[in-house]
Amino acid sequence: MTTKASKTLSIKATLSTQIRARRTKARALKQRRDALIDGLARTLPPFTVSADILTGREAFVLLAGNLKGAKSVAQRLSRRALLQSTTTLPSPRITATTPEPARPTRIVAEAMRPAVLPGLVAELPEQQLLSIEDAITAAMNNAADGKPPFKILDHFRSATSLDWNPAAEMLFHAGVFRGRLDPVSVAMTASARRFWERWQLARDNYRAAVHLGQIGSSEGDWGLLEADQLDELLPEFSLPRSAIRNEWLVRLVRKPPTSLFDLDFHATTARPLFTVPM
Repeated sequence: MTTKASKTLSIKATLSTQIRARRTKARALKQRRDALIDGLARTLPPFTVSADILTGREAFVLLAGNLKGAKSVAQRLSRRALLQSTTTLPSPRITATTPEPARPTRIVAEAMRPAVLPGLVAELPEQQLLSIEDAITAAMNNAADGKPPFKILDHFRSATSLDWNPAAEMLFHAGVFRGRLDPVSVAMTASARRFWERWQLARDNYRAAVHLGQIGSSEGDWGLLEADQLDELLPEFSLPRSAIRNEWLVRLVRKPPTSLFDLDFHATTARPLFTVPM
């Protein structure tokens, strides 16, 4: 056998060995992934899988077979399943020994803060549905009492279930507003209302996590925020790179007598990260 033929056989043997090793590794990864998914399936309560329960990114994490990522997804699925199966959860139990995490020392620069002003509207919207006539009368009374246009629009829209722009136009034509609210003001009012709606979802998520024993309870107004929920709560917010996580514990700290407050971001271990003044 010539030297050239020997080298060719040697190369083929090496390649064959590498291919077999890769196939063996791929089979092992598939077995690990399948075992992981089966194990997670046994730990989760029964529920209907839908787009609201499992996101595409979370499905990819499960299929990738990453143990740490899969455990995090399993906790989220458990919380969502619990919230899907019940309408109310008890408030976390607070005792004299309940810890109060330290506040962050880092304050987000003004240029990085979100484009939302939650203080423009009341935290709780109008709960009672009214006829258009009654809602307009209530809006006129609110205007006579000196309430700002943002709060009047929010109250009227919540009481009638109208869309934001038609509600603003109706208040103008009814004589509640002397001039039309500009589109920016209407959008800011809608954004403020969405903030409080999203914050309530974060509160529910936190209560579910405490109820399931995933985290401990802490004193204060807390929410548990997942990464894909951040932009919904705080649009156009520039998150510091060092604070990027899959989820955060967030505490709302009020500043009475004003409507201003801070959002203190913590890691899920309760380690303080940064504060966003609102």
